[in-house]
Amino acid sequence: MSLLSVRGGDIIYVLFGCDVPVILRKKAANEYSFVGICFAYGIINSEAMKDLSDGKHTAKPIRTY
Repeated sequence: MSLLSVRGGDIIYVLFGCDVPVILRKKAANEYSFVGICFAYGIINSEAMKDLSDGKHTAKPIRTY
């Protein structure tokens, strides 16, 4: 993935079982395409999982293509 692959509206997600944050692009209701992996300061070292357990974030099922 190059920086040029990222578009406005793309979303950074933390996926269960994935070691790094990823960028997803919304395709339809609850469906996303995988753009690539990324570095996101503040969530790269398990901070997102702590925030999830603290109630700052929620988990939801999504479908990727």
